[in-house]
Amino acid sequence: MKVFKAMKISFLAFAVLLSSISSLFAPVASAADGNVYVSSTGSDIVGTGMVEAPVATIEKALEMVDATGTIILQSNIIQESTLVISSAGKNITITSAEGHTYSIVRGENFVAGDLVQISGGSRSNSVTFEKIIIDGNHVSTNGQIYGISNMGGTVNFKEAEIRNHIVKASTSQPATVISTSGGNSLVVIQEGTMIHGNKVSGNVKDNPPSILSAGSGGSLVIQDGLITDNEISGGNGVIVGVGLYQSPNFRMTGGKITGNKLFGTELSEGETIGNVAVFMRGTASQARFDFGGTAYVYDNFNADGDQRNVYLKNTTATGSAYLTLVSPMQLGSKVGVYAKIMPDEDTNPVVDIAIGRAPYQAVQEDQTFFVSDINTTAAVAYDNQANKVILTYRMPVNLELDTPWIFLLWVPNLL
Repeated sequence: MKVFKAMKISFLAFAVLLSSISSLFAPVASAADGNVYVSSTGSDIVGTGMVEAPVATIEKALEMVDATGTIILQSNIIQESTLVISSAGKNITITSAEGHTYSIVRGENFVAGDLVQISGGSRSNSVTFEKIIIDGNHVSTNGQIYGISNMGGTVNFKEAEIRNHIVKASTSQPATVISTSGGNSLVVIQEGTMIHGNKVSGNVKDNPPSILSAGSGGSLVIQDGLITDNEISGGNGVIVGVGLYQSPNFRMTGGKITGNKLFGTELSEGETIGNVAVFMRGTASQARFDFGGTAYVYDNFNADGDQRNVYLKNTTATGSAYLTLVSPMQLGSKVGVYAKIMPDEDTNPVVDIAIGRAPYQAVQEDQTFFVSDINTTAAVAYDNQANKVILTYRMPVNLELDTPWIFLLWVPNLL
């Protein structure tokens, strides 16, 4: 009887000990409400991820967060290496503690890698940066380095700020502040987002570096927000660049691209190679440029004070490169355009600008929201036979006065 009693006590003690050990390795309680907290004063060793015991790194928070959870920053977080995010099977949000806006900041000596990389997921998976700043910290990175690179999943920027990135192309490859590349990748710029104070340099003739880019099947969507005060210099950079392989897509139905500084290289052998706000590398059959709503691309000037907004790299005057309208242009919209082939008096009197994309059909009112960047010889019109917005040739304005009498007729008060 005593032996049996002793064995019962031993088993009880063992069970208690086993329970204690298991609790050390059990998932932390933070996962229960879907939130994991991060602070520069937290700990990846003893931090539970709860509000009063945050972890120290976003990397640790990514290990702990639920598939649909939220990572909440309680301070600025400095990245000394690339923040790698797998979007596979996830729909997560990275945001700031309530009442604050905190930053993910590139470390001062971190020059040799992308700041953030997202990959692994499909477009049904998502990573949302909300009420947060992604700050390049004015660090001049090595060539062919990106700020944020998305290679798989949907990346949303909502009330976010992307600023102070300095990127440059290598001798043969571009660099981008925000890139989306691959058929499973999508970047969406949403309300309240501001992309500003970034700088791009370097020259790759057929593939310019950029502030935002979509390549190799990737999609870039601007629904709202402001892209302004970014600078192109020392090369053929652009604000938005869209590739020509595997049908990449740029869609803009709201937001503004305005007030950017285009101080780079525009021409090579007489052909535009960059230094514009929105650059089409290929034809409409290779990449779509979808417009509608309140899209605004205007007042982006080069060093000579010329408007350089949307550039269409057409190979023929019609049926080659054009914007596709997916919805009516609305009050507040304004889009400046010009093309590789501009209208002339004899050979190409008409050049395509915008054609409706089914089920939407362009209407005459859409014409009023487009402006020719090169307006001395081209004017915007509407072709009511083909239902498209076009550029037509007009005689150059001659400001020379043949006789003083013409001037006197114009200004009668001087008589």
